[in-house]
Amino acid sequence: DSPAGSLASYWDQGFFYVSSSVDGYIYTSDPSGGKADAAHRLGGSYATPLPGLAGLVKARDGRLYATLMADGKVVQLDPASGAKLRDVVSGVACAVQITQDITSASDDLLVSSLCTDTIYRIHNAATTPVLTVFAQPVSGPDALTVARDGKVYVAGQGGISILAGTQA
Repeated sequence: DSPAGSLASYWDQGFFYVSSSVDGYIYTSDPSGGKADAAHRLGGSYATPLPGLAGLVKARDGRLYATLMADGKVVQLDPASGAKLRDVVSGVACAVQITQDITSASDDLLVSSLCTDTIYRIHNAATTPVLTVFAQPVSGPDALTVARDGKVYVAGQGGISILAGTQA
Protein backbone atom coordinates (compact mmCIF):
# COMPACT_ATOMS: atom_id res chain seq x y z
CA ASP A 1 0.00 0.00 0.00
CA SER A 2 1.16 3.54 -0.66
CA PRO A 3 -0.33 6.83 0.40
CA ALA A 4 -2.62 8.32 -2.20
CA GLY A 5 -1.32 11.61 -3.50
CA SER A 6 2.30 10.79 -2.77
CA LEU A 7 4.57 13.16 -4.61
CA ALA A 8 8.14 12.49 -3.58
CA SER A 9 10.34 9.79 -2.23
CA TYR A 10 13.93 8.88 -1.45
CA TRP A 11 16.02 5.96 -0.22
CA ASP A 12 18.17 6.23 2.89
CA GLN A 13 20.10 3.44 4.58
CA GLY A 14 17.84 0.75 3.16
CA PHE A 15 14.58 2.56 3.90
CA PHE A 16 12.15 4.18 1.50
CA TYR A 17 10.49 7.48 2.42
CA VAL A 18 7.44 8.95 0.70
CA SER A 19 5.50 12.16 1.30
CA SER A 20 1.73 12.23 1.17
CA SER A 21 0.01 15.37 -0.06
CA VAL A 22 -3.30 13.91 1.14
CA ASP A 23 -2.59 13.80 4.86
CA GLY A 24 0.71 15.73 5.19
CA TYR A 25 2.72 12.85 6.67
CA ILE A 26 5.97 11.22 5.59
CA TYR A 27 5.84 7.43 5.54
CA THR A 28 8.76 5.03 5.72
CA SER A 29 9.23 1.39 4.83
CA ASP A 30 11.97 -1.12 4.20
CA PRO A 31 12.27 -2.48 0.63
CA SER A 32 9.72 -5.22 1.33
CA GLY A 33 6.97 -2.60 1.50
CA GLY A 34 4.48 -1.52 4.09
CA LYS A 35 1.25 0.28 4.75
CA ALA A 36 0.70 4.01 4.86
CA ASP A 37 -0.48 3.94 8.46
CA ALA A 38 0.50 5.47 11.81
CA ALA A 39 2.99 2.68 12.47
CA HIS A 40 4.95 3.69 9.35
CA ARG A 41 4.90 7.46 9.79
CA LEU A 42 8.23 9.21 10.20
CA GLY A 43 8.03 10.25 13.84
CA GLY A 44 5.50 7.52 14.66
CA SER A 45 2.56 8.48 16.82
CA TYR A 46 4.27 11.80 17.65
CA ALA A 47 4.31 12.90 14.01
CA THR A 48 2.64 16.18 13.15
CA PRO A 49 1.17 16.56 9.64
CA LEU A 50 2.55 19.26 7.36
CA PRO A 51 -0.34 20.84 5.41
CA GLY A 52 0.47 21.11 1.72
CA LEU A 53 3.40 18.68 1.91
CA ALA A 54 4.64 17.89 -1.59
CA GLY A 55 8.32 17.42 -2.48
CA LEU A 56 10.94 15.76 -0.32
CA VAL A 57 14.72 15.41 -0.57
CA LYS A 58 17.45 14.31 1.79
CA ALA A 59 20.61 16.25 1.01
CA ARG A 60 24.13 14.80 1.02
CA ASP A 61 24.80 16.35 4.42
CA GLY A 62 21.80 14.54 5.95
CA ARG A 63 19.45 17.52 6.06
CA LEU A 64 15.86 16.77 5.06
CA TYR A 65 13.99 19.38 3.02
CA ALA A 66 10.37 19.52 1.89
CA THR A 67 8.14 21.78 -0.16
CA LEU A 68 4.84 23.02 1.24
CA MET A 69 2.79 23.68 -1.87
CA ALA A 70 -0.05 25.65 -0.25
CA ASP A 71 2.30 27.94 1.70
CA GLY A 72 4.86 28.40 -1.08
CA LYS A 73 7.67 27.44 1.28
CA VAL A 74 10.67 25.19 1.41
CA VAL A 75 11.28 23.93 4.93
CA GLN A 76 13.93 21.93 6.73
CA LEU A 77 12.67 18.92 8.67
CA ASP A 78 14.15 16.80 11.42
CA PRO A 79 15.25 13.62 9.59
CA ALA A 80 14.33 11.42 12.57
CA SER A 81 10.88 12.80 13.40
CA GLY A 82 9.79 14.74 10.31
CA ALA A 83 9.10 17.79 12.52
CA LYS A 84 9.59 21.20 10.92
CA LEU A 85 12.84 22.81 12.08
CA ARG A 86 12.76 26.04 10.07
CA ASP A 87 11.54 27.85 6.98
CA VAL A 88 14.33 27.87 4.41
CA VAL A 89 12.65 30.18 1.86
CA SER A 90 9.16 31.42 1.10
CA GLY A 91 7.61 32.96 -2.00
CA VAL A 92 7.71 29.84 -4.21
CA ALA A 93 4.07 29.70 -5.31
CA CYS A 94 2.89 26.08 -5.70
CA ALA A 95 6.28 24.64 -4.73
CA VAL A 96 6.01 21.04 -5.87
CA GLN A 97 9.26 19.11 -6.21
CA ILE A 98 12.73 19.58 -4.82
CA THR A 99 16.12 18.07 -5.57
CA GLN A 100 19.74 18.75 -4.76
CA ASP A 101 22.31 19.85 -7.30
CA ILE A 102 24.54 16.77 -7.18
CA THR A 103 27.16 18.27 -9.49
CA SER A 104 28.57 20.82 -7.08
CA ALA A 105 30.03 20.74 -3.60
CA SER A 106 27.46 23.33 -2.52
CA ASP A 107 24.21 22.63 -0.72
CA ASP A 108 22.14 24.23 -3.50
CA LEU A 109 18.61 22.95 -4.11
CA LEU A 110 16.31 23.20 -7.12
CA VAL A 111 12.55 23.63 -6.65
CA SER A 112 9.75 23.49 -9.22
CA SER A 113 6.84 25.94 -9.11
CA LEU A 114 3.75 24.59 -10.82
CA CYS A 115 1.88 27.93 -10.75
CA THR A 116 4.62 30.09 -12.24
CA ASP A 117 6.23 27.61 -14.67
CA THR A 118 9.56 28.26 -12.96
CA ILE A 119 12.48 26.27 -11.59
CA TYR A 120 14.09 28.08 -8.68
CA ARG A 121 17.54 27.60 -7.22
CA ILE A 122 18.17 27.97 -3.51
CA HIS A 123 21.82 28.85 -2.97
CA ASN A 124 23.33 27.97 0.44
CA ALA A 125 20.18 26.20 1.68
CA ALA A 126 21.83 25.04 4.91
CA THR A 127 23.24 28.40 6.01
CA THR A 128 22.16 31.63 4.34
CA PRO A 129 19.57 30.68 1.70
CA VAL A 130 19.13 32.89 -1.36
CA LEU A 131 16.31 32.21 -3.84
CA THR A 132 16.95 32.87 -7.54
CA VAL A 133 15.26 31.89 -10.81
CA PHE A 134 17.09 28.99 -12.49
CA ALA A 135 14.82 28.54 -15.54
CA GLN A 136 11.60 30.07 -16.83
CA PRO A 137 9.24 29.31 -18.50
CA VAL A 138 9.07 25.53 -18.05
CA SER A 139 5.58 24.28 -18.85
CA GLY A 140 3.90 22.91 -15.70
CA PRO A 141 7.08 21.67 -14.00
CA ASP A 142 6.57 18.78 -11.63
CA ALA A 143 9.26 16.13 -11.17
CA LEU A 144 12.88 17.17 -11.58
CA THR A 145 16.33 15.69 -11.17
CA VAL A 146 19.93 16.69 -11.83
CA ALA A 147 22.08 14.27 -13.83
CA ARG A 148 25.79 13.75 -13.17
CA ASP A 149 26.62 15.95 -16.17
CA GLY A 150 24.69 18.82 -14.59
CA LYS A 151 21.72 18.74 -16.95
CA VAL A 152 18.38 19.23 -15.25
CA TYR A 153 15.56 16.96 -16.38
CA VAL A 154 12.04 18.26 -15.73
CA ALA A 155 8.81 16.33 -16.28
CA GLY A 156 5.74 18.47 -16.60
CA GLN A 157 2.69 19.34 -18.63
CA GLY A 158 4.87 20.09 -21.63
CA GLY A 159 6.54 16.67 -21.56
CA ILE A 160 10.16 16.21 -20.49
CA SER A 161 12.47 19.20 -20.75
CA ILE A 162 16.26 19.09 -20.58
CA LEU A 163 17.68 22.31 -19.21
CA ALA A 164 21.20 23.67 -19.41
CA GLY A 165 23.59 22.32 -16.83
CA THR A 166 23.58 23.65 -13.31
CA GLN A 167 27.19 24.72 -13.73
CA ALA A 168 26.46 26.81 -16.86
